[in-house]
Amino acid sequence: VCSSDLPFDYDNTGYNSFHYAIMKNNMYALNLMKKNEQRGQKIINEKSKISELIPMIMAIDGENPVAITNILFSEDGFDYDGRSPDGENVLHYLLRADINIKTKKALLDE
Repeated sequence: VCSSDLPFDYDNTGYNSFHYAIMKNNMYALNLMKKNEQRGQKIINEKSKISELIPMIMAIDGENPVAITNILFSEDGFDYDGRSPDGENVLHYLLRADINIKTKKALLDE
């Protein structure tokens, strides 16, 4: 995934191991890494370096948004005020996202 085993290390595309676990729908890796913290910053809130995507936005756009969102919400310190690169909060992004209404409802029920 990344050149290092450390979840906070980024590759040349601006993603770290946690981001790749979200993109690849790897629940096992997400559960292993979700408690990682560095200098007071939790991995569950860490933006990608180039596109500045937060994990929650990546989860909403991913293959299994409900399961990944549950993992993110399960951790203390999750940043509910996270923003998309366009400045939208997660709720606004979710409502505008190109996913079916059943998935949107499931995410809102969380």
